[in-house]
Parts: sequence; structure tokens; C-alpha cells
Amino acid sequence: MRPARRNVKMKHFAYEFDQKNIPDSFEERVNVLRKIGKQAKKDFEEKYSHLSSWFRDYDALYLLSYCVYYFSTYEAGLDEEVEKGHLEFPPHFQEILQAFSLCTEQAVTTRPLRDQAEPFKKEMREIGDAMLWKMFDIPENISTEKEINAYNLRTEMMTHTLAIRGWAYDHQIKNVLADLCELLADDCIKAFGFSLAPLFKLLYVLLDKVNDRINVHRDKVNNILTLISYDQVFDAYEKEFPHLAISDKKTRERIWEHFGKNLNYMRFAVLSHSDLCLDKIFTFSAEEIAAYTDDQFSKDQIIFIFDKLSYRFKELKDFNKEYFVLDNPMHSRPFIKLDDENYFSSLWSHLPNLSIRLLETLIEGDPGLKSKFNQVKADYLEKQIQKLFKENFPDAQIFSGTQWRDPVSYQQFENDLLVVQGPFAIIVECKSGLPTPAAKRGAPERLFKTLQSLVEEPSEQALRFIEFLKRTDNTVNLSTKNGKKFSLDKSGIRYFIPLGITFAQLAAIGTNLKLLIDAGVTDKCIPDLITSINLTDLQIIFDILDSPAQRIHYLQKRREFEVHNKFSGDEMDLLAFYLDTGFNLGKCEFEETWFYNLNMKSKEIDPYILNKEAGIETSRPELLMTKWWKDILYSLKMRKSETWLESSYILLNFHHEEQKGFEKMYNELVGQIKEAKTTHKHNWVIFSSVNPHRRFMLYAYPYIDTDIKERNLMIEDILTHDIPENTKGALLIAVNLDKQHYPYSALATRLSAELFDSNFSAIRAN
Repeated sequence: MRPARRNVKMKHFAYEFDQKNIPDSFEERVNVLRKIGKQAKKDFEEKYSHLSSWFRDYDALYLLSYCVYYFSTYEAGLDEEVEKGHLEFPPHFQEILQAFSLCTEQAVTTRPLRDQAEPFKKEMREIGDAMLWKMFDIPENISTEKEINAYNLRTEMMTHTLAIRGWAYDHQIKNVLADLCELLADDCIKAFGFSLAPLFKLLYVLLDKVNDRINVHRDKVNNILTLISYDQVFDAYEKEFPHLAISDKKTRERIWEHFGKNLNYMRFAVLSHSDLCLDKIFTFSAEEIAAYTDDQFSKDQIIFIFDKLSYRFKELKDFNKEYFVLDNPMHSRPFIKLDDENYFSSLWSHLPNLSIRLLETLIEGDPGLKSKFNQVKADYLEKQIQKLFKENFPDAQIFSGTQWRDPVSYQQFENDLLVVQGPFAIIVECKSGLPTPAAKRGAPERLFKTLQSLVEEPSEQALRFIEFLKRTDNTVNLSTKNGKKFSLDKSGIRYFIPLGITFAQLAAIGTNLKLLIDAGVTDKCIPDLITSINLTDLQIIFDILDSPAQRIHYLQKRREFEVHNKFSGDEMDLLAFYLDTGFNLGKCEFEETWFYNLNMKSKEIDPYILNKEAGIETSRPELLMTKWWKDILYSLKMRKSETWLESSYILLNFHHEEQKGFEKMYNELVGQIKEAKTTHKHNWVIFSSVNPHRRFMLYAYPYIDTDIKERNLMIEDILTHDIPENTKGALLIAVNLDKQHYPYSALATRLSAELFDSNFSAIRAN
């Protein structure tokens, strides 16, 4: 069993901009960035071009293997980003190096890296820093703030492409690939004579074999280095590495003399010499690979497949090396073909995250198969989303592929998924497109078109359907794309939540609609754009949030947070931040000077997901709440009173500190009642949420010696007379102290027509 990942707590930072240190004029600020960018560009060009020299001086397979073994291999269960705050040798470094190695012939040399290892690593770090900073070399023809924002969006996309390789957790990638390959199985058998599903299972088998080989090599070398005589070192080294020639006594004595009879020097020489064998760890013959497939692939079929996914040395000599940074050819062909049937890669651990690209590479030569893949991907996304909502909203009405006709234009439209849970309706639109290579490189037209397709189009579709539902009578007759007719009673629907679901992982760009608006990608404004979440991210969100009420709250508050705040982070960072705060930020949510750096906040979620998949018992991350709050919400979920979702929504709009403050006031009042220190028969606590722009009220009414009729009249009186203006929702918690009911005896709510942020009143039901 794999070691359990330990739980971590990442800090998140909210920065308030110091206006004093920022140049006054827009032009001055841009010039500061240009100066930084120009110097970084110069540094990058000098150091980047120098990379080729390393492959003239050192054998490519040795150098690539050395980097994986010493710079990218960690103890199981550890996360270098958590331990150090960054990756010293991130994945894109290895991808760039492998691409560079294919621009020239393989150098024939056994020269070891030795004392050049750290300078080499330092040079790669400097190149990595320059890659990022050179993006501030803003072209002179870009001068307006809008143009600068558009340029910044492109650099944001490029930075994401550069630094991020994971689009989902490992088990999610396996599941998605297995499903897609199964759906394509018949077509692949027709085109190739075999299904691709076993291939992606095979890649994981080979990755495990590589990891085993790394551990075996390390154990061999470590055992040799613990020996206490030079003869023992010779014997063990020749035994563990049988390809070496057996040395005689005279040869051993000569070598021993050469090292000054110093055992430590000799150990170091053995270590350096053993590094020359590292490439064998990462090399497989076609025959070996076929043997791991349980006869599902023949040797010739393996050669056919791996040839499609490989380059030979010197094959990239005319390739634009700038593209190695953002659209690396290794993403689609990560293997090096050494001879007729041997294949090497230093990117074995990258393969899961490259799997969709590999699938596209294998089918790209067949137009019919490629077209089928695009259709399969779209259908798969819709079905997975439908399944996900059915599992996590078991009491909801769910309608897939709803067709409707606009009563004004008579044009027919289709909604991908409609989820009705009590007074809430979630309107889902799916987009299965993937960013093109040109978009990843930041090509403006391709990038903007991609983002419009994945974000703007679902927004238009979802909001248009909402407007249609708002205008219709309480009962509307609809049909599905399969021709099934149904009637939707919308009289109970009061609030709409639109949601876009993508197959692609857009990271920070997908989570931050403000970037798209500021960059001029779209001329739409809030609330004309809707939240966009990746399929695999939504699976994690629904797994961690333990009730329909929390999931509804997340989807709506996630959108509100995105509108009001400047932040950096992807969807999983946002989820981890939500677990800390519920997106309840008080007054600072509406203050423009705050910026939330949430990057790497998702590391708090990783241990739960990874341990769960490994079969290791681990606690589920939870929304930070007091015990009483949790128990009230749980009781609401189990009892399912008429307004349980609205009551839950109100409770979830109070931060942990507000919860503690309310409970303190309640407990003080209970103490006074029990000690007969109150002057009135009926007493209650009034508590308002901190945020005046989104005000919710809580009332605690502990009572004794009161019959139900009197109690209900009192509750009605409190909720009628003590509600401040502009309150979106009020919840009264009544507790019979005589009977010691827990967590409450009765709940009552008073709701505004606008439970959500006023910015979204346009999508509220009439």
C-alpha cells in the first residue's frame, strides 16, 4: 500500500495594494513592466540557446535520465511544492530538455555530469524565471489599458500552459480515458485492428515498472556504498550491474591506487559510473512492452503505436524552439525511438496528464475517427454531468436535453441539463471543446475564439433559457431531444443558478470571468457571464460538499465571489478557500483594494482525494463550522421541511467567527433565562451578517413555559417587526429549554424575493 499523504494547511494571503509605491501614470507603470520584460527576454534568449550545448557535451539519454532520477524523483507520500513552496525542477523543464535533445544527433560520450549538475540545474531555474518575466515585454503597439489587459490574458494562458500539467487527479484521468476509449472501441478496431483502451492501461503499467526500476537501482547503489573494503565494492558493483566486465586483481589494485586508496573517492566514482546506466531505467523494447499487455497487443502493433508517439534524434532540428516552451511537441509524441524496436522517454510520469493529447495523436490521421471522437466527447460530457447531478441531488427533478422554442423569434433551442431542487433551478450548459495548440501559445484570435466558445456561448444559452422560463406560465410544456414530452411545474422555482461545464481544464482563466471582460474577449458584463467549471473539478466539489444545500450554496457564492473579488487560483484552490470561509468575507468582499492569492490552497484537498483512492482511511475536508451549525444543517437535511434549502442557504452565509459570536449571545441569554434574570417573558437574540450588501439575519428564541400556539405567535411577531430593510433572508431558531431540544425545536424563515446578491437579480424568477 502506498504511504498516506499527510494533511496540510496552506496559508492564503489577502493583499491590500500600496498605492504609494506604484507610479502615478498608466504609461509609467507599463514602462516599468517593459523594462523588466526586455531584460528577461535578453536573459532568456542567451540562456535558452545555450541549452543545445549540453547535448553536444553529454549523451542525451544520460542527461535526460539524470534529471529525472536526481531532480524529479521524491519519496513516496511527499509533495515538494508543499514542503518547499515550489518545484525546483518543474515538469516543463524536463519536456523542454527532451525536445532539445531531438534537435541534434545523440552525442557519443560517457562524460559524467559530476560537479556540473548544480550549475546545470541553476541554469534551468534561471531559464524558467526568464520565461515568466519576459512575458512583460509588452509590444510597443499595445498602449491602451484594454489592449494591455488583453495581452495580460494571453500571458496568463501561456503561464498556465507553461507551469500546469495536471488537468485532473490520476484516478479521474484513468476513468475518463477508459470511458472514451470504450466508446471509440468499435471504430478503433475497424481503423487499427485493436481497441485503444488497453493501451492507456499499459502506459500506467510501464510507469509502475519505471518506478520499480528506479527503486531497484537506488537500492543497488546504496547497498554498494555501505561496503567497507574496495574488494567488496568491486564484487558488489560487478554483481549488481552484470553488463560490466569482470575485473582481475591487478586491475582492481591499479584503480585502487588511482583513487589514493581512499574508499570515499572510490564510492563517488562508482556512483558516477552507475549513473551511466540510468537510461536503461527509462527504456523498453517493443517485445518487453508487448509482454506486459497479456497478449492484447502483438509486438508489431506495439511498434505501430509507439512509432506514432515517437520522434527520432535530429527529427526536430527545424522545429521552432520557442514552441518548446508553450506547445511542446513532446505533449503529443513523448517517446524517443532509439532503433527498430527500442523506445526511451524521460516523461513517463507526465503521460497521464498528456493522455488526451496522445489519444488525439493516434486518431488524427483518420478524419472519420477524429470526427467520431469529437461527438463521443460531447455526448460523454453531457451524460457524465447528468449522472453526477442525479447522484448528488437524489431528490431533484432532472431533465436532460430539453428543447424549447422562443415565443418571439420562434427559434428552437436546447438546454443540456435542468436540475430543479425545491425553489432552486440549476441550468447547466456543457462544452466539450479543448484549447488548440495555437491558443495555448497565446495566439490572440485562436485564444479569444476558444474562450468565447467555452465561456461566452454557454452563458448565452443558459441565460436565454432562464428568461424563457421566467416569462412562461407556472406550467410549461417541453420536450427532450429524444422526443419525450413533459410538463414542468415552475410555480415553486424562485431562484436560478446558471452553470457552464467544460471538458477542458482552463485553470485560472476559467475561474476568473473578470479577466475575460477586462481583456476584451467579450463585450458582455456581469451578470451576462456564468460560472464555468471543469467536469473533473465538479466531481471533486460534489464529493467534498456533503449535501445538496452546500452544493447549491457553493455554486451561487462561487459566482458572487468571482464577480466582486480579484484573486489568483484555480477551481480546487477556490474550493479549499470555500471550506475555510464559505466565501463569506464580510465588508472586504466589496472593497476593490484587496487581492486574494489562493495559489496552492488546493494542496489541503490533495491528501483526502489521493488517500481515498489508495484505500487509505482519511477524514473528508469539511466546511469550517461550529458543532451547533453542523447539527442544525444536518437536521435540516434529514427532516427536509418545506424551506429547508432556504434555511440552509441562510445559515451557510455566516462565517465561522459570526457563528461563534451568535452562539455566545445565545448562550448568555439562556444563562440569564435559567437564572431568572430577564425582565420579560419572551426574549430573543438578534444577529446580522457583517456584509451590508448581502444582509442575512439570525434570531435565537429560547423559551420556557410556552404552549405551541403562543410560541408561534411570538415567532411571527419577531419576524414581522424586527427585520431591517434590504434583508435577503432571516432565520429564527426556536429552542424549548424545558424539553432541552437539540439542535432546535422549531425554525422559521422570512425570505426576500432576492435571496442572492443583487447583481444577479436579473436571473431571479418573477
